[in-house]
Amino acid sequence: METPEECLLLEDLSQVMIQSNSNTELVDAEGDSTLNTPPPENGDADGVPLLGLDLVTQCNSSSQEDNSDDGLIPQFMDCIKVLEKENEILVPMVSSHVDKYLKAMLDSESKPELSPPPPELYPDVNMVVDALPSGIVTRLSDTAKQMMEAGFERECCDAYSKWRREFQEQCLSALGLKLQELKIEDFENWIKTCKAAVKIMFPNERRLSNIVFSGFHRAADVSFTEVCMKLTICLVSFADTIITTTTTTTTDQSYLLPNFLSSVIPEMSKSLHELNQESLLHGFCKDGILLEADVKKVHERFEIFKAFANLIYINTAQETVAGGGGLHLITQQATNYIDHVCESFGETVREYKIIPGREGKSSFSELLARMIELLESILETKSRDDYTDPALGYVFMMNNLWYIGQEACKWRSLVDGRTILDDHWFQQNTTKVEQNCKLYQRSSWNKMLDILKLEGNESVAPPNVVAESMKDKLNLFNLQFEKIYFFQSTWILSDHKQLREQVINSIDSTLLPAYGKFIDRFQDVLGERACEYIEYGIVDIQNRLSCLFLLSE
Repeated sequence: METPEECLLLEDLSQVMIQSNSNTELVDAEGDSTLNTPPPENGDADGVPLLGLDLVTQCNSSSQEDNSDDGLIPQFMDCIKVLEKENEILVPMVSSHVDKYLKAMLDSESKPELSPPPPELYPDVNMVVDALPSGIVTRLSDTAKQMMEAGFERECCDAYSKWRREFQEQCLSALGLKLQELKIEDFENWIKTCKAAVKIMFPNERRLSNIVFSGFHRAADVSFTEVCMKLTICLVSFADTIITTTTTTTTDQSYLLPNFLSSVIPEMSKSLHELNQESLLHGFCKDGILLEADVKKVHERFEIFKAFANLIYINTAQETVAGGGGLHLITQQATNYIDHVCESFGETVREYKIIPGREGKSSFSELLARMIELLESILETKSRDDYTDPALGYVFMMNNLWYIGQEACKWRSLVDGRTILDDHWFQQNTTKVEQNCKLYQRSSWNKMLDILKLEGNESVAPPNVVAESMKDKLNLFNLQFEKIYFFQSTWILSDHKQLREQVINSIDSTLLPAYGKFIDRFQDVLGERACEYIEYGIVDIQNRLSCLFLLSE
């Protein structure tokens, strides 16, 4: 609402404001007094505050000094400098409005029965325009129009955008939402920043740019885009990082927990959808390509990840156990889902950007790797929680990791193999299988190797003592071997012959030499009586090992 004085000043630019300690005089260009009425303190004759009135005069006075094309840019900058002084009032005002909105939003989510909804849930998209002195905004718009007509569109848009970006950063800083400083664990701040931007800050900026660049739609769009571009890119990049960054690059794995999967991911996906709608509404542009395409693709990947996380979370909650350490239902359903994703996006995966510094990997490849990592983390938890025998847990991991690797070969054939799951990923998968194989051996068969170890003092101990000791060891070995054989012959080790042969050969290579050495020494000590205690020959051991993991899935 313009004050009476502002109207007079805007109608007659030849007039200037002269302020004294107690009086205000309006004089014409020749200095003749036209009005000499002392206004009430801090207001005009009607009691209307003179907020920004002296600033309007400064801006108008500057415009009189140089109205040529060369003077338009300084004139525009003077108006902006005047408006920047309003930030001391406006930043706390907007920040307070955002803070109230965020709190009301959280309350409404925790108490959906509230009726009617609190007024704070309806953001004021005219707050900035209404708070700025209308006379200055009008003068800024008039100067912008002159700059457009004089061919200074680029300079005008740059100056305007810089001013509004700084205001935006001040508001975020006042709210404690410095997005560029966020770590991957700070997803709650991301949600708040996204809500603040989409619901309050961006709509207010759109409204202001439309007014300042009234009649010049292209300039209004370009300026608005430049104002919101940086924050939008930060929001999108952070969201993309959440679903494409592996736990090896962060010390906090909290975002793999069920709470993150069941609540945070859906909330972030919802916020991304709102950001996508905002970008569609206002037509963000970036290097000739619509920025909303970037927002849409990240939201698309978020939806894929959200559906995948829901699938895993639901099946985890069912507490199913894979008998014999075989393939888990989670693994089957998760890989089937990835099959579907690859089939659906096989033709469009090349459209996903190659991520700089990641050896030609696309964002789609990183998404797949992230999904697999999430699946593996769930499987590792189940391998510890579902099996009392650690050895069976390692067999479980071998089965599921091997299956994932075989399925991944299909995924490469469904999409451009150069852009997803490179050779390094397959090498890592093979290494994980081998590591679990070693852990399985250590848990099951290293105990047997300990039994077969020959004592270092046998050369000085009496022969009968050595004989008794070795008979006890052999008897214990026979009992333990029979026990392991009994249980592990009912375990599952993938239908793929290669994996089963690999595991059994690794047992052969360590157990048979140790057993053969023990039997040779045992025969030396007991002589002909040794055969009375030897239950298994080398061939018998091999035959028993070949019968391990024969249970069919």
